Amino acid sequence: MRKLLRTNLYFIIPQLIFLVAGLVMLYFMGSEATHIYFNEINSPFLDQFFKYLTHLGDGLVFVPMLLFFLMISYRKTIAFALGIIISNIFVQSGKHLFFPEALRPSKYFEEVSSYELHLVEGVDLHSYHSFPSGHTATAFLVLAMLAMLSRNNWVKVLCFALAVFVSFSRVYLSQHFLEDIIVGSVIGTLSMFFAWLWMEKSNKQWLDSGIARKNV
Repeated sequence: MRKLLRTNLYFIIPQLIFLVAGLVMLYFMGSEATHIYFNEINSPFLDQFFKYLTHLGDGLVFVPMLLFFLMISYRKTIAFALGIIISNIFVQSGKHLFFPEALRPSKYFEEVSSYELHLVEGVDLHSYHSFPSGHTATAFLVLAMLAMLSRNNWVKVLCFALAVFVSFSRVYLSQHFLEDIIVGSVIGTLSMFFAWLWMEKSNKQWLDSGIARKNV
C-alpha cells in the first residue's frame, strides 16, 4: 500500500488538491452558483473541444484497454477488470439506488432556476441520475491505471490532467454538477488502487504473462 502511494504521489497529490479546491468552492458558493460560474466560461472552441473530449469517459474505452492488457499481462487485465466492476457497482448504486431523482444541471435549471444555461449544440442532455458522474469515474479509473504503469512522474501528472479535463467536460456540457465529478473521481481512483493492490497479493507466476508475452 505504502509503495503504491509513494510511487504515485504525482497523481495522488494533484487529485487531493482538486478535491479540496472543489469542496471549498461548493462550501462557499453552493452547487448552483458554482455551476453558473463555470457555465459562463465558454467559447465556440471550448464547445467543440469538450463535446468530443467527453467521449474519453465513455465505457467503450474499456474495450481497447482490456485487449491491450491481455496482450501484456493477465495480472493487469484482471486488476483493470476488477477496478471496472468495483467502480460500476458504486456508480450505478448511486445513480439508480440511492439518488435516482438527482437532477442533471439542464433539468435543474429548467425546473428550479431562472438562469439560462449556455448549452452546446448537438449534445444529448440527460435529465436524471446525476450523482455520481460515471464518465468521471471511468476517466479517473483508466488514467489512474496508466499512471500506475508509468515510472515517469510527468506522465502521471499528464494522466491526472487529462482525467480532470474529461471530468470538467461533464460540467461544461451541463451533464453534471461539480459534486458529481468530485465523487466520481474518488470512486474511479480508489476502485483502481484497491483492485491493483488485491492483484499484487497473488504470487502466481502465470499472471505476469500475457497473450503476446509468455512468462519464462
